[in-house]
Amino acid sequence: MTLSCSTNAEAFQQSLRAAYGAFETEPTSRDEAERAFGAVRPIMSAALEGFEIHAAAVRSIRPSLGNQWQNSGFILALLDGELTLEHYGRKVALRSGDMALLDSKEACSIDVFDKAHAFTVSMSRASFLGLRARPEFLFGVHLSSTRSICRILLRTIKSVVRDDCSDPGEARAIRSAILTLLEEALHGAHSAVHCDARSRRQIEKMREWVARDPGNSQIDADMLARTFGMSRRSLYRLFATLGTTPGRWINDVRLDQAYRYLFDGGADHGSVSQVAFAAGFSDSSHFARAFRRRFGVSPSECRALPSGAAPPSWS
Repeated sequence: MTLSCSTNAEAFQQSLRAAYGAFETEPTSRDEAERAFGAVRPIMSAALEGFEIHAAAVRSIRPSLGNQWQNSGFILALLDGELTLEHYGRKVALRSGDMALLDSKEACSIDVFDKAHAFTVSMSRASFLGLRARPEFLFGVHLSSTRSICRILLRTIKSVVRDDCSDPGEARAIRSAILTLLEEALHGAHSAVHCDARSRRQIEKMREWVARDPGNSQIDADMLARTFGMSRRSLYRLFATLGTTPGRWINDVRLDQAYRYLFDGGADHGSVSQVAFAAGFSDSSHFARAFRRRFGVSPSECRALPSGAAPPSWS
């Protein structure tokens, strides 16, 4: 793909659309309209597909992605400058050397008020969901350059991008190494969402409680608050530290249980519709759509996974 643009925000928008299929851009303010610009260039690497992006004084907004990107995750690695990312209900400021993971199935916006130079490299969404980190500590979490593991990860990505590898076996090994580094970076980034140890233990107890009876349609934010002796306001404040809401979190726990039913239980849990009901979904069509958004495969495809494959691990 030949793609290069270094001009105003409107032309930058066309370049991003050519790269990803959907994007909107605008100057960060009227006063910055003349200074707003962007440049998009493909990364020519067999191990990592993606783009090198320069931007200044521009806001970029994208919806969930389809086509070739619909089952992708992205590592946003900021090489120089500053930007503000909004993703999965979080708003984080990234500075030179910082990183974050982006989900193709969730919208995001990026504000560059001055200048920024970044890589966005893609890997399969399933590989990100298979990492040790809980989903709530995955997408949109700030991976700070103040931590050595993050600096090593960034140096690795930069080295791979700039020193192409043409051997397929070596490319797979490189991606595996990046995922290993990323897993450790995420595991140590739990504190980045400012959820203290006591709150994490409380959330784990809530997860265990919901997972014991995911089919109970009465489980909602109010029941969760009553069961754990919290006010509704305190409950919402707790889940705000994770960049989510109680309702969305409950829905995610139910989807996680459905995955396990389908992967581990096989036919023991009956049809896909019966699995949906057991996990707390009354509408099998809605369940199938939500399941695919979360895991990148349909419930039927999940059930057909080979026995050697491993479901996502969030322990």
